[in-house]
This record gives sequence, structure tokens and C-alpha cells, in this order.
Amino acid sequence: MLDMQEVKRILTVFMLATCLTRPGKAQQQCTNGFDLDRASGQCLDIDECRTIPEACRGDMVCVNQNGGYLCIPRTNPVYRSPYLNPYSNIYPPPPAPNYPTATRPLMCRFGYQMDENNQCVDIEGCASESHQ
Repeated sequence: MLDMQEVKRILTVFMLATCLTRPGKAQQQCTNGFDLDRASGQCLDIDECRTIPEACRGDMVCVNQNGGYLCIPRTNPVYRSPYLNPYSNIYPPPPAPNYPTATRPLMCRFGYQMDENNQCVDIEGCASESHQ
């Protein structure tokens, strides 16, 4: 049975990464705005506000977003919102959904696909250690 953390991790990796296959080698590649954390194998958001010097200029404030960033005028009421944290998203996160408990995999983890017997099988080496 899948636990909730594993379901969330699977969904996150599924949306943020692709599997590139070349002869004899498979490699996970994160989408733009994310970097692969080799220790966890997950795609993590790049904080462009910290890594890009002068990402926003003048009277603009940089606000990190998943996969990118926004430049917001300091006079914008959203910037003055008590919910705004300059190192998080503009709006507070929604409450965590209450996922149902799965009796069989709803989807397979990154690098695997479901076969006709509802079993997760490796896709051309994407799940193997050779791609990390």
C-alpha cells in the first residue's frame, strides 16, 4: 500500500521530470526552473531570487515561484500582504488534500510504467541507478 508521502513524491516527480533515453543510458532531466537533487532523486525548485543577481530591478521585488519567479512592484498590495513571504509563493498554500488510500498503485514512480498485470516495471533503465 502506498503512503501519502510516496503518492505526493510520485506526483511531484512525474510532473517535474522527463526521462531521456540514449543507447545504453537513461537519464532523468528536470523541467526548467528545477534542479535534480542527486541524493533524493527529486527535482527541486531553483530559488532564482537568490541565485540570479538583480533578477528584478528598480522598485521591483523578486518573489520565488515553483519553476520561476515574479517581479512585483513594492507598491503592489499583494507584496504588502501578511501572507507574503519573499522566499515562498505569493499566496499561502492550500490545505493538504486528503488523498484516498490506494490498494494498488494508481501510477508508478518515475522511471516505471504499469504493465497489464497492474505491476510497475522499469522503462528502459530510467529507474536504475545508472541515470543518476
